[in-house]
Amino acid sequence: MFAVPHAVAVTGANGVTRRTGDVVSGGRNAIVNGIRAQAGWANTVHTRSDGTVLRVLAPGKAAGAGLFSPTYLDPYIATAWNAYTSRTLTVTPFGDRPDVRYYGRTSGSVLTFTNGAGQVVASFNRPSSASVWGCDGDLPAPNDQVVGPISRTLCAALNRGHPGHRPHPTQHQRRGVLPQQPHEPLRPDRPRQHARR
Repeated sequence: MFAVPHAVAVTGANGVTRRTGDVVSGGRNAIVNGIRAQAGWANTVHTRSDGTVLRVLAPGKAAGAGLFSPTYLDPYIATAWNAYTSRTLTVTPFGDRPDVRYYGRTSGSVLTFTNGAGQVVASFNRPSSASVWGCDGDLPAPNDQVVGPISRTLCAALNRGHPGHRPHPTQHQRRGVLPQQPHEPLRPDRPRQHARR
């Protein structure tokens, strides 16, 4: 949800105060107007009776309320899932343990992961839009050391730009999300960096 702007300030022991989170002048209105102008998104913007914008609902919340298409991401998800019918998706879910890798391939609508020994460790049905927005449902993330970390990595990648797409290298480096080369592991746990404009 995009709602009330919130800024945070902290003063260090040296007396220097740092502040972040301030909205650029006119920035909130520009974002809201941009969302409202996109086909199918206008109903996600909630206003008071006088037209003052109160909030913009997240897609999952808006879809749950019947204000947004519940299948909005389905074609995108299908493209991402189908990308691994003929190649392997390598997931490295732990930034501090790069040697832990899982290898996924799609068969039908199921993406199955194996460990380095070839043993099946997790399988995921192609998720719905709601599952991707909420990182739940078809992308369950139990509190374990295998299925949960693979699931959250898949969900993060789908929310940031699908794992079947190979972006331009500078985009990859700026976003820190997708592998630059097909053999590089998918590691959405890397910090996101926003492109300078």
